[in-house]
Amino acid sequence: MVRSSASKLPEKPAISAQNRPIKETETAALQQQSLDLTPGQRTFPRDKDGPAFTIDDELILKLQVKGIDASDTVIAYGTRGGLFLPVGELTRILDLAIRVSDEGNYASGWFLSEDRTLTIDLRQGLLTTNGGVRPLGPGDAQAFEGELFLRSELFAELFPLELEPNLRTQSVLLTTLQPFPFEERMRRDAERARLEARQGRGASERWRREDTPWLAASVPLADIELRAVSDSVFKERLEGDLRLAGDFAFMTGQAFLSATTRDGLVASLIQAGRRDPDGGLLGPLDATDFQLGDVATSSSPVGLRGRAGRGGYISNRPFESASVFEQIDLRGILPNGYEVELYRNDILVGSMANAINGQYEFLEIPVDYGLNIFRLVFYGPQGQRREEVRRVSVGDGRLAKGKLEYEVGAIQRGVNLLGVTGPNFNPNEGFGNWQAAGRVSYGLSADITAVTSLSYFENDGEHDFISSAGIRTGVGGLAVRADGALSDDGAFAAGVGAGGRALGGSFTLSHFEYNGGFVDEIRSNSRDPLT
Repeated sequence: MVRSSASKLPEKPAISAQNRPIKETETAALQQQSLDLTPGQRTFPRDKDGPAFTIDDELILKLQVKGIDASDTVIAYGTRGGLFLPVGELTRILDLAIRVSDEGNYASGWFLSEDRTLTIDLRQGLLTTNGGVRPLGPGDAQAFEGELFLRSELFAELFPLELEPNLRTQSVLLTTLQPFPFEERMRRDAERARLEARQGRGASERWRREDTPWLAASVPLADIELRAVSDSVFKERLEGDLRLAGDFAFMTGQAFLSATTRDGLVASLIQAGRRDPDGGLLGPLDATDFQLGDVATSSSPVGLRGRAGRGGYISNRPFESASVFEQIDLRGILPNGYEVELYRNDILVGSMANAINGQYEFLEIPVDYGLNIFRLVFYGPQGQRREEVRRVSVGDGRLAKGKLEYEVGAIQRGVNLLGVTGPNFNPNEGFGNWQAAGRVSYGLSADITAVTSLSYFENDGEHDFISSAGIRTGVGGLAVRADGALSDDGAFAAGVGAGGRALGGSFTLSHFEYNGGFVDEIRSNSRDPLT
């Protein structure tokens, strides 16, 4: 995503013969004409004109915003008739509240202010703005592979910007004529940086910390959403989601319940526990986090991967921290009909359209050395859009001398606290089996940290155990690991790895050897024995 600062210019309305206001009689005539289609007929462009472009016309273009060093890449299509750019991708890059749906045949939303609306309907061949309704020409737009592509000249008519394609250099230069949201954010960031530089670091007043003790019970915060839904599979029905959060039994309690008039309760997530960045929970355990109910465990260095289910979890590790050799799992609530995309440092690394028991799951996401900013973008069925940001600091896995960190978890795999399963439920591998894992890291010195783990899981009616031991250290600017693991049936694994920075990015290298049918979910994503 590109961002810049810009001074605000006076709004300059676009005036052309194509987007002039149209009288009600003309609008009705256009709508009636667009509806005169036989069943199964191509929506847009019309069959008699043929498609505006095909897959053979694909172009990969560099998108550059004038005045900004960063750039992005978009997939476009070019023919002798013109250049077609993706509406959905460009509006995401420009942070506009416009969503493409219906397999690319429909786009709607607003830009810059909520009264500046836009609707592109290819099935009716109409373009609607706050200035009126006008028809789309046969070669103006096309739906292709779930995206809506619009002729490049039309972007300047719809938005306060200019586009200058250059097919010789495979690039598009975009110039904004009014401040866009990303430019306003960069302007505010620049102003804050100047203020901090003038005032000096740490000069800003810190808020006084207020202790808020947990209560035996509190009036919960509640959020209720009701939807009327109709589709060809489950027909007409009502759907509802309920979220609750508050103090319960001197812990923080959270609950998410989803139900439909057709199937009853279809999703359930209930959790209670405490989190404290300063530690001190559970007396001598000095925990930073403990949870009961529907929880998720973390992965072992070798062998068992973290899973979600009903059980418990406890740890004294700092929040939002990881080793460069780890892969993290991100889970959270995803109501029915919502979609979510995951960006790591503004690069798309995951997308999910179907909830699993009311949750999204992005599993085994690799991390970069240094600060990782994960951005979750949620899209609702009626065009809602919201974002969540999580920051994870990634190091080489070493601890200070004498520092001890631990985490322990046990869950019944894939089963929620109430045992709810929705329609079309498909249990994953090992569903209903119990698994437990514990890991301890200890700083032997400033340069060497020891890591050991013990895990247990049920597998085809058998009870399997895996123990591991390893070290984390560094050589020059490289982080280095070495691990060995042994299972109770005699199978074993051993491996080494290195990670660091190079060429403006980060890298990890690892090599593992297996013998005797060792089960390593971390690298095989299954419980198939490895040799």
